[in-house]
Amino acid sequence: MPSRDEEQVAFADREGVPEAPREAVFEGDPAQAFFELLRLPYPTERAGVIDRLLRERLVEARGSAYAIRRLGALLLAKRLDDFPDLARRAPRVVVYTG
Repeated sequence: MPSRDEEQVAFADREGVPEAPREAVFEGDPAQAFFELLRLPYPTERAGVIDRLLRERLVEARGSAYAIRRLGALLLAKRLDDFPDLARRAPRVVVYTG
């Protein structure tokens, strides 16, 4: 039986959208917030944005389309309703003191 950590990694690595067109990855350009949070300069071309998202494993190239991983969807999506298997889930934040 897989451990809880293995289940969490498997969940994040699964595809949220298996065949998303290039435009869907950048609808409203949510990737800009990703770059701002990492304090990275925003690339001047879409190819630079895609390259970074691929290196971070948030999306995966599939020919002319992209597979948006669930973790990528959670980080970049403006509406989780666009991702059927994530729409009913909510992120949980646990804050520990000490």
